[in-house]
Amino acid sequence: MGATSNNSGVLSTVLIFHGIDLNLPPKSAVHNLADLLAHLGLSKYAPMLEAQGIDLDQFLTFGDAELEQAGIRLIGPKRKMAIAISCWNERERQQVEHKGTAQEHLR
Repeated sequence: MGATSNNSGVLSTVLIFHGIDLNLPPKSAVHNLADLLAHLGLSKYAPMLEAQGIDLDQFLTFGDAELEQAGIRLIGPKRKMAIAISCWNERERQQVEHKGTAQEHLR
């Protein structure tokens, strides 16, 4: 996993995993599930997921079984979503840990 800086200086996560290139946007650039899926090149799945009442927060808790139950049956898109969810959650976890470490250093 690596980090790159875009034109505005905001860090985004770039990951190449088993041939899947993910350029995850910063959290501030993603306002809803459709935004995240658009960044992943999977916009066509947004209407189907949103019609089931699945929002971004719920989507980010999904594993393979939940993606399958939601109708994501093609291996490529399902794997790309699962990897993106995992990377997104890992990035969030690292940011929380970093914030906690930074606050400890200020004490």
